[in-house]
Amino acid sequence: MNKSDKLTKLLEIESLEGYSEEEALNVFLELIELSNDLGTDLGANKAIDLSQKIESSSLFPTKRSVYHYYLSVAWADIRHKNQSYSEAWKWDHTQVEQEIINLRSAVKYFDPIKIEDSSSRLCQIHTNLANSFDFCGRFVAALENWNKAIEIDSNFPMALGAKGNSMIYTGFNSLYDAGHKSIYVGLGYKYLKRAIEFPMYQNALEYYRKAVKTLESESPWVLDYSPDLNVVSETSSTEEKLYREWCLNNTLFLNPLNDLGPYPIATHDPFALPTMVVNREKAGSYHSFFNQIKQEYISARVFLFKGFKEHSQHYADKHVLKFEMLDSSVHSMRVEHLKTGFRIAYSLFDKVGYFLNYYLDLGIKEHDVSFRKVWSDRNKQLREVFTSKPNLMFRALYWVSKDLFYESDNFKSALEPDASDLVKMRNHVEHKGFREYEDDLLNELTPELLEDKLSYSISIEELQAKALKVLKLAREAIIYLSLGVTWEEREKVHDGNVASFQIDTQLPN
Repeated sequence: MNKSDKLTKLLEIESLEGYSEEEALNVFLELIELSNDLGTDLGANKAIDLSQKIESSSLFPTKRSVYHYYLSVAWADIRHKNQSYSEAWKWDHTQVEQEIINLRSAVKYFDPIKIEDSSSRLCQIHTNLANSFDFCGRFVAALENWNKAIEIDSNFPMALGAKGNSMIYTGFNSLYDAGHKSIYVGLGYKYLKRAIEFPMYQNALEYYRKAVKTLESESPWVLDYSPDLNVVSETSSTEEKLYREWCLNNTLFLNPLNDLGPYPIATHDPFALPTMVVNREKAGSYHSFFNQIKQEYISARVFLFKGFKEHSQHYADKHVLKFEMLDSSVHSMRVEHLKTGFRIAYSLFDKVGYFLNYYLDLGIKEHDVSFRKVWSDRNKQLREVFTSKPNLMFRALYWVSKDLFYESDNFKSALEPDASDLVKMRNHVEHKGFREYEDDLLNELTPELLEDKLSYSISIEELQAKALKVLKLAREAIIYLSLGVTWEEREKVHDGNVASFQIDTQLPN
């Protein structure tokens, strides 16, 4: 039976009821592979249709991760086969949303014990997730996932090539600091050179080889470029050294060099707004507000550092009368540091929304502004001020907003699997009760003991993880805001009604 006949037979399947886990996975795999080999999207569409008729948790009890990975590939194949170059600049892409959702689910349910060749599969998942983020402009999230793939396999060619290609594009098109640009482009070239040493898909290999030749021809300085990334900033105390190492290792500095890895050169926060062309009455307002956003982010970062690193009893916790609830919950300054960091970090998203509303004259009333609402008009359509121009960094910022869950906006889905829990946590931290437990105790408590409409119960370990996730997302938003404004200001023309406002951005690289 030839490939066309095999695909035709598979397309006749109406339901996967009665199929075993392995049989169902093989159906998805064959539909996708045959469809791709024959240059059609019929198999990919069939795989998606079948997925909507099953309960994945019951049909795939052990390899749910693989199932979501296959679905992500199906959605990606449909996008690649039907999308023109001009359509790639559209702000909304249903297929990309589904790619991200399924790839994140593949990570969430990944169990290396139950998956054959697990390291290679996880590399593929993180690489594809990075590629999807990069398509949206979210180079920060993309680099995080390429880095994870390369940590698993330092010679994984598709991660090396895609990371290098993205670094070069970001360096030339998005970064405003000359030193950062040269490092991104120079190191991006080295990643491309490494990638083409290994076997990979022929079209990708040809593309990367051409990119290497073009760069060597037009920017020959990359051939011998070797930046020193181990320049160490002076610290005034042991605590400051520990703080900066923790920030560096968790990629928390407002510095694009930190996204390349935990290099000592990145242990500072140089991101700022560019020279701006603005109405005279607004001169200075934007930079002042950005300074505040940046300071609040750094404050949240310090609070989380304390919540992660302080284990001894704080002096303020001594001699405090608390009613003994016999539920083993923890109330301490350490926990309050975590909650405060989480609260401040989450509040930054709406501040970014306020900045955009003022900067782009969106006309939204102040009491109605939120990070989610700035993007769409009253008819729930994306505002033309965004869609009419190819500002990739503002588009990246828009896709960051898709990671958040907004009950008040009737936004019932998000690309981040934890989005609903995060907004519930924020609601409880701000307005209700919040009970924390040592990690080994929470699982031992009965549901009856934990059930309390007034309080949200969580382990300290989970609180740390989710607070860190929100902080990293806030960092990403601040970076795209700065670069989006830079992108916008490049397009402006000076006239008699505007003033140029500048601050010193020549910080050390």
